[in-house]
Amino acid sequence: MAERHSDSTQEQWDSAFCDACTKDFDVCVRNTYFDVDVEIEGAVQVTFDVAQYPDDNEISEIIASTDQCDDFELEMRQIVLLAELSAPDSAHRTLFNLLHVQAVTLIETYLSSVLIHEVMNSDANLRRLVETDPELSKMKFSLADIFTQYDKLRFTVAKHLSAIIYHNIAKVNNLYANVLGIEFGDHKWLYQAVSKRHDCVHRNGYTTQKDKINTSKEEVLELAKLAGAFIANIDQQVSYARYERT
Repeated sequence: MAERHSDSTQEQWDSAFCDACTKDFDVCVRNTYFDVDVEIEGAVQVTFDVAQYPDDNEISEIIASTDQCDDFELEMRQIVLLAELSAPDSAHRTLFNLLHVQAVTLIETYLSSVLIHEVMNSDANLRRLVETDPELSKMKFSLADIFTQYDKLRFTVAKHLSAIIYHNIAKVNNLYANVLGIEFGDHKWLYQAVSKRHDCVHRNGYTTQKDKINTSKEEVLELAKLAGAFIANIDQQVSYARYERT
């Protein structure tokens, strides 16, 4: 044990998924009194988002809500309307790149909220997740804590699901298939859309090779069309699962 706070260091190993190269990396996070240091073995360039986890009230709303598809469709219509607006040619690249980012964000938000809702409202789904998820399945607590932990189980799981990086499409696809029994169908386009989003957010619209990304209005509208069909397919399966539970 460190004699002074300034001497203390906490080290934690985890894994991180790169949505640009679709690889997993080992990550070491060292938390000292003065700073936080992150080391990623084998990484060439490191950029990352700071996760904003929902609070308990937000999680409660996600668990209760069944409006995920309506919310998605409403916001996607706004993206289409914005894409159709007349704007100066000089603003097209910025506008359409931003609309691409927002469209991908809508898909990720839908996938996140539906997964949380479906797991929290089905004992069978909850059990499948807890028993198969590597992080949840290795959690341990004493017999004296069993009832306290049981009471908090749903919120613990919901917070775990909210912390998932939803642009790791391969991982989310597996969760939907293995826990909910829902198939994504053809979604190769989504990997490309996520990679493009990454470049727009983290490199100001440039690829790793310094090529400029110029999203067109037609590409935004095509993404909206593909996203709509993708979500409709999932939501049809979700609606059937909810009907079966009633």
